[in-house]
Amino acid sequence: SITIDWTTNEKATTYVEYGISAPIASTGDGVLSYSHHVVLSGLSASTTYVFRVSSTDGLRKVALSPLSTFSTSQVGAPMEPTLVDNTGRGSWTDVSTPITLAWSAVTAPSGGVQYRAVASTSPTFATLAYDSGYIATTTYTVTVPYTSYCDSVTPYYWRVIARDAVTLIESPWSRTDDFIVCWWTDADW
Repeated sequence: SITIDWTTNEKATTYVEYGISAPIASTGDGVLSYSHHVVLSGLSASTTYVFRVSSTDGLRKVALSPLSTFSTSQVGAPMEPTLVDNTGRGSWTDVSTPITLAWSAVTAPSGGVQYRAVASTSPTFATLAYDSGYIATTTYTVTVPYTSYCDSVTPYYWRVIARDAVTLIESPWSRTDDFIVCWWTDADW
């Protein structure tokens, strides 16, 4: 199952349209509210779903979110880790700096969990700049060189996956976060 929450700036209905290749099913209710909460259950394991939220106000104006996706995990997989935000770094010198990436601990059916953190300068993770391999801790420190001034920096994107240490069944990837490493200049102040 997955829970989808959202708010509207006026009272409106609460519906989620979803499906495997297109949103073909709908669930929710017609009660007008500012806060919206829908639980989609009975989903297939190891499947990517397409969804959007739909709210209609009392004057029948319909608001639809853009299409988004979520993936369900394989049976026996741990939950996906939740990332701890990382604010990045800046320096007056042109040296490397350690960046510690952190995430929440999750549990697995066997009791043991391993994590893999990856970072890339590509939001699609086409090429990895850093890869922790599978580790037992919920942090991974990377030493990143300063390569540019803060006004022209390329961000690093990072995410984490968890797996059951015994069965090796993996969770879905966490959401993606980013950080930057750059030199401060007088103009940045």
